[in-house]
Amino acid sequence: MITMENYNIINTYATIFAAIGTISAVIVSLYFAYSNRKISLKIHNAIFQGSEDNKDYILIKILNDGNRAVTISKYFGLQFGFFRKKNVIIGFNNIDWSQSSIFPCKLYEGDEAVVIIPIEQSDGNYLEDFYKNFLIDSPMININTLKLQIYPNLGNTIKVKLDRSIKNAIHDFA
Repeated sequence: MITMENYNIINTYATIFAAIGTISAVIVSLYFAYSNRKISLKIHNAIFQGSEDNKDYILIKILNDGNRAVTISKYFGLQFGFFRKKNVIIGFNNIDWSQSSIFPCKLYEGDEAVVIIPIEQSDGNYLEDFYKNFLIDSPMININTLKLQIYPNLGNTIKVKLDRSIKNAIHDFA
């Protein structure tokens, strides 16, 4: 038979388990609510050769693989340096706007934007000029720390390492 003392002990354990269950449910629901609101972009970059003109291009693909729409600004940059980081905006004249997406670009779930930068430009080789103007001080450190910067409308700047093919092409000028 259950005495009053045993009943109080069982009631205390039931209250403790209910409190643990409530706290767990709140934590799980907050986790799912926050994870759905995060910006999630996959950014790929590499050197590709055009099929029609056999010219080399730097191709940057931005894919929104999250559940939240994001607008990508028309500015793209490169960051380099180990302790003293330097930021350089990729100039508008360097981007081939006839083949690239229109920026600013709103990307919904699963949408993709493309930026194409011809390596051979009217005023010379883009990578060679970039190397001579910015990386020549300490080339090995600067080339190995190069990152591509994407500027979304929400959150912080997104930085990704440059593909090995781009770093190798720049390294050829060192």
